[in-house]
Amino acid sequence: MLEIKNGPVCILVNDPKHNGSFEFSGLMLNSKPDVVYKDHIWGSEPEIPGKTSVSMSVLIYDKLKAMADAELKSFIDSNIERKDFYTQKSEYGRYTFFEESRYSDVIPKEQFSLGITYSRITEGVIEGTINHVQFAYDLIQGEFTEIKNCYGDRDTLAPIDVFYSQPERLERLAIEQYLKGIAHPVFTEMVNLNKFLQGKKSVKLVLKNGSTHELKYDHINAKNIVNIVGSQFFIEDSYWLKPRLQEGYLPIKDLDYLQFAKKVYRINPDNLVIE
Repeated sequence: MLEIKNGPVCILVNDPKHNGSFEFSGLMLNSKPDVVYKDHIWGSEPEIPGKTSVSMSVLIYDKLKAMADAELKSFIDSNIERKDFYTQKSEYGRYTFFEESRYSDVIPKEQFSLGITYSRITEGVIEGTINHVQFAYDLIQGEFTEIKNCYGDRDTLAPIDVFYSQPERLERLAIEQYLKGIAHPVFTEMVNLNKFLQGKKSVKLVLKNGSTHELKYDHINAKNIVNIVGSQFFIEDSYWLKPRLQEGYLPIKDLDYLQFAKKVYRINPDNLVIE
């Protein structure tokens, strides 16, 4: 292994290949002589005696995610009493939050993609992209010097923008409100309905006119039962509902109860009111 020193930075490269090219192996800082920063750490890769290997990808992700999570917590704490986002309409007059919500009190697992480039690695600067956002991280200073959009206006972004879109922030805000018992009644009712439906592949809908309809689907959720049209709530006339309703839009108040085996669940239509 060869060492290439550049001021406070020492680049480690593997021995040259047959074509004369070198392969980046790691980076060390004079200020942290016991640490080797590597692109990837493989389980079978031998440790350098007396050194601790740190994955640059893990380092970047952990630092940026911690900053984003702190900003998300601040956003939630400062907006915990806010309710206006529930009833904000799109340009098409749709209640976007209610139509797009997952209606779950379980935080979804974040997905991310991260790639690193080495154009400034000799300066101790890690560059790359994460979730289509361009970043530069100065290992010497221990801080991000650039977080920008890869596309469009390329404006400087906050860490929260990398991991949480505006709809995702509002979904998490609604979940926190639900856990505190202060969420919008529609969100609360639909989350509770989803909890009843969780894991079920069939459920009976018993209407107040006495008719019974069975819904069979691999992953039944609240939106298979309740349909939101404008500000009104109707029984969803799903393709998997047998027999179909055959009566157009039936208001949710016409549903008497849901039944699974001996368990009965009643939706409270008084909570399904947007305005």
